[in-house]
Amino acid sequence: MDLEQVSEMAKQVAHEHDALEQAKEDKAIAEDELLKLVVDTIKPALPAMCSKVEGGAGPIARAVFVDGWKDGPGLYLGEQGDWFEMRSDKPHVLSVAEVLADYDLALVVVTLVQKLREQVGARDKSTRQINDEIARLRALATLLAPPVVR
Repeated sequence: MDLEQVSEMAKQVAHEHDALEQAKEDKAIAEDELLKLVVDTIKPALPAMCSKVEGGAGPIARAVFVDGWKDGPGLYLGEQGDWFEMRSDKPHVLSVAEVLADYDLALVVVTLVQKLREQVGARDKSTRQINDEIARLRALATLLAPPVVR
């Protein structure tokens, strides 16, 4: 093998390396865009999906548990669409990049969709009961109202 062949191989390896690094960057951008899109899409339902978080405060007082251990540094999505982990009973806000670095994107997306699906129709019975109670209260108020004098 002569020096020209070595030079050509070096150029090929450098080109392959550059292509790989660009592909990694493009994948990271695509993952970031996907996760932001999913959060933006489910954001109107987050208040219904969220529950109180022990140790949470402010915008992260209520959240959806997404991944990890509830007693450890699990991943949460707050009511306003903020990502955080609970560390030593205190919330630690995460960027989308940190979420993607530490958690499996597919698992996060599947979990969020599953939790959204669980909420569909979950409030129908309670809503009917409250509406029935409202009707009874209004009927009682009508019975107890003083007669209208004309």
